[in-house]
Amino acid sequence: RFRLAGNERRLPGETEVGIFRIVQEALWNSERHSKASRVAITITFRESETGVEIMDNGVGFNVQGLDYFPATGQLGIIGMRERAELLGGELRIQSHPGRGTKVIASIPSPAGIVEAAPAT
Repeated sequence: RFRLAGNERRLPGETEVGIFRIVQEALWNSERHSKASRVAITITFRESETGVEIMDNGVGFNVQGLDYFPATGQLGIIGMRERAELLGGELRIQSHPGRGTKVIASIPSPAGIVEAAPAT
């Protein structure tokens, strides 16, 4: 499921690519690891930031083990976090075994972005 909220607008190219890559990695992780039957993506345009949320109903995992992933070569979550930080934002993971996973990215909106013109 995909949902847009707020006043949709174009973002700088590097921001759009960064958000795309975060969503892509989250979907890839969900497909490979979660055994989910549903995934929902929400992009929310706010005045000061763009929020991205990817949530699945999969098996979940213990987020306290996130520090363990680099040693195992599981770099997807670290890569998503680094992409968000390079854009001046942050990434959080919420998950519990048996209760799915939610990836939340908040990316600040650069000043001076013009709203997209309404479709005709």
